[in-house]
Amino acid sequence: GIGGGGEGIGGGGEGSGGNGFQQIRQKILGFPFETFSMSELFFSSAVDAKPPLPGPFTPGDVASLTLHGTEPETTGTGKKARTRAAAKVNQDTGCVAKLRDDVALIAVFDGHGVWGDKISKGAARSLHAALDVHPQLRDMPGIALKDAFAAAEAAVQAEPEKAKLSGAVAVCALLVAEPDGTHVLWTAHAGDCRAVLASGGGALQLTQDHKPDAPAEKARIIRAGGFVSPSPPSAKIARVWLDRTMYSPGVAMSRCLGDGIAKTVGVSAEPEVWDGAGEGLE
Repeated sequence: GIGGGGEGIGGGGEGSGGNGFQQIRQKILGFPFETFSMSELFFSSAVDAKPPLPGPFTPGDVASLTLHGTEPETTGTGKKARTRAAAKVNQDTGCVAKLRDDVALIAVFDGHGVWGDKISKGAARSLHAALDVHPQLRDMPGIALKDAFAAAEAAVQAEPEKAKLSGAVAVCALLVAEPDGTHVLWTAHAGDCRAVLASGGGALQLTQDHKPDAPAEKARIIRAGGFVSPSPPSAKIARVWLDRTMYSPGVAMSRCLGDGIAKTVGVSAEPEVWDGAGEGLE
C-alpha cells in the first residue's frame, strides 16, 4: 500500500476513497497491464459539510470514520460531555492510471492547511498529466518522476495565496513492465507519505518519511535560515519555523508541495526517487 498518515491504497480495503480503492486494488492484483480497462481513475474522499452523525465512538471506529469525511467531536465537559461524528473535509487524493501499455502509476497526496484538499487534488492531476506526456517515462522513469514533481509544484505555486500556508505531501509508485516479463517498481515521495511493499505475508518499507529533525533535512533548513523545534516527548513531532519565535509556519515535514512560506526556509518540493533495485536517484 502507499499512503499518507497511515492511510493507503488497497490496504485491507481501507484508504482514501474506501470502496473505490478496493476496486482499484482488485485491478492492480490482476496484472498484466492489459487488465487495466481504464486510462485514468481519480478518487478523492473529500466531502461537503454534512450534519453531525450520532455517536458515541468505539476505539476501532475512529480511524475508519475519519477516512470517510467525519471525525470525532466532543462537546461539553464532565458528565455532560458528548462525543459525536462531525463532518470534515478529507484532504487526501488518490490517483491510479495506466500511462502506457507497460507503465502504471499509483499515487497518494495528503493535503494540509485550509486549502489542503484543493492542493492535493490539483497536485494529483498535474503530476499525472506531466508523467503522461513525458518523453523519457519509459526509458528513464526516475527523471520523469522528478520532472513531474517539479511540474506539480509549479502548478500549486501558481496560486500563491492558497499555497502560502497550505500544501500536500505525496508518494508515487511507477510499475514498469520489462520485456522479459519482470516488473521494476520506482518510488518517489516528498514528505511523510510512505510506500510499503507487501509480499508473502511480509512487508518492506520502501520510503523514509521526510521529517524536519532528520539530520540531512534539518541541516538544509538551518542553512536556509529556518529553525527546527525539537520533538516534544508528548507529541513526538518536530516542526519547521521561520525563526526561534516559532510563530509560523510550523509544518511537521521537511518536504512537500505548496507551503510557500516554509519554502523560504529550506522546506523542499524535491522528491526522493528510488528504483526497485534499491538504487537512489539524487
